[in-house]
Amino acid sequence: MDTREIALSGPYSLTQGGLGLVARNPIFLTDENGKESFWGFSVIILDLPEALNPLMLEELETEGYDYRLHVITETGEDMTIAGAEQIDEKRSLSYEVSVPNHTWVLSMAPKNGWVNPLVLVYLLLAGWIITALSALLVYQQQRRVSELQRFASLHP
Repeated sequence: MDTREIALSGPYSLTQGGLGLVARNPIFLTDENGKESFWGFSVIILDLPEALNPLMLEELETEGYDYRLHVITETGEDMTIAGAEQIDEKRSLSYEVSVPNHTWVLSMAPKNGWVNPLVLVYLLLAGWIITALSALLVYQQQRRVSELQRFASLHP
């Protein structure tokens, strides 16, 4: 109420099924003297995951990522809000989002891994070729120096 901002809480399991967020907005009335007084809250229940559609989380899947938006409830339950029920936590990056009464976690990982194996093979091959060429150039340079030293010692 004191912040005069909308407060979100949840997710909560809804009696009719599914999950919901509670959004509360404080309402203040102004009298004829310009004095404000708290009137009450407007409250709305948002269905999840539909309420998250403006975030376009589905785009992550289109771009080749697995994702999971989840929360640990007060009872210790790990509740999935959107995305896959589980993703490989060892491969994923996670970001915490604080919501009143909860901390939400968005975890995501590329479906094909962070490193493309074909690109890795090309990089290793290129590294090997560069190393071989460098070794060949060093060998040829040493051979030239050796020949010049030998030639200089034969002709005083």
